[in-house]
Amino acid sequence: MKKMLMTAVLCLITLFTGCWDKKELNEIAIILALGLDKDRNTNELIFSSQVVNPQALQPEKGSNTFTTDIITTRGKDILDARKEISKKFDRYPFYSHNRVIIISEYLAMNDFRPILDRLVRSNEVRPLDWIIIAKGVSPEELLKVKHGMSQIQAFYLNDIIKQRNQHSEANVTYLQQFVEDFLSDGINPTAGVMEVIPNTPSYSSSAQTPTTGEIKLTGLAVFKKTQLLGYLSDRETTAINFIIGKIKKATFSFPSPTETGKVLSIHINRVRSKINPEKYPDGYTFNIKVDIAGHLGEQQDKSDISLPKTIESLQTALNEAVEKEIRLAVNKLQNDLQADILGFGSAVSRKYPKDWKSIKGHWEDMFPNVKYTLTINSRISRTELLKKTLNIEVK
Repeated sequence: MKKMLMTAVLCLITLFTGCWDKKELNEIAIILALGLDKDRNTNELIFSSQVVNPQALQPEKGSNTFTTDIITTRGKDILDARKEISKKFDRYPFYSHNRVIIISEYLAMNDFRPILDRLVRSNEVRPLDWIIIAKGVSPEELLKVKHGMSQIQAFYLNDIIKQRNQHSEANVTYLQQFVEDFLSDGINPTAGVMEVIPNTPSYSSSAQTPTTGEIKLTGLAVFKKTQLLGYLSDRETTAINFIIGKIKKATFSFPSPTETGKVLSIHINRVRSKINPEKYPDGYTFNIKVDIAGHLGEQQDKSDISLPKTIESLQTALNEAVEKEIRLAVNKLQNDLQADILGFGSAVSRKYPKDWKSIKGHWEDMFPNVKYTLTINSRISRTELLKKTLNIEVK
């Protein structure tokens, strides 16, 4: 009886007790993008938070009110810098709606492991936040670029990231995936890359605000644990995506097999890939197989695409072009960056777990010298609305 009474009392206490640390909506500032940099002279952490101005989103406020503000503070670490926000801003920063974490190139090159510790430890930072490296600019500068259709910069960045499946020339990693790769011995972490590129000065139709730059999502950042090693270009990133099967949609251009200087473009709608390690007395060989399916999107040469033999020759040319791009990208990973972002080590650990225990400690030294085979099979299933090329003679 006493136990039942005690249980009832505890239930009532739970029902009538509120959250002791709750914040009212008018007391918080919603943060949607976070920038982290490091002062070259003082080693202080530069902490930039992009906050939404809710009043600017009200139609009656007009278009002259800024929709976001950037709060920048400094400190010995993230918590020290965040403490400074309360001294200069009238709201409590709330990070649970954050979308993007932008790391400066300088901070990434000098190991941001302590930063990663706080990001993972915090109960406000979501594991599905994007990790982006700001190439050539500071995170604060990147956050200040006004471009695109969205009123809120963080949404603009998030939407650019979502569009990556349309081209497959960039890779972006969640915080959770970065941490998993960081903790693994069989694969190197990667992150997305954004840079500011100049454009022709133009003016917004509404506010007539000059725009002198735009943001580009480009390539891939390659890490050794939490230290930035370098970058892969757009084309190299596409080649890597063929191997790791991260292509959902892409357009791939390749030289015509019949006319010099002409190209064809394929709309790729499916890629399936497999990495199979084989053990030999002198080491491991990785057999990479890539299957590509797509359709002809554009044709510059005059070959007759209605003939089956022409389609076969195009498939062969596509296979050769993809193989060339993949070999160039893998060569850069093995010789220049010496980083296994392909998961070769992970493949060995799955197939030969006993062997992996003895070699994982020096896999970084082994990776640059491992051999691999490459098999590319492509299928061009259709040619869209044209059955033959527009072979028109110009007089």
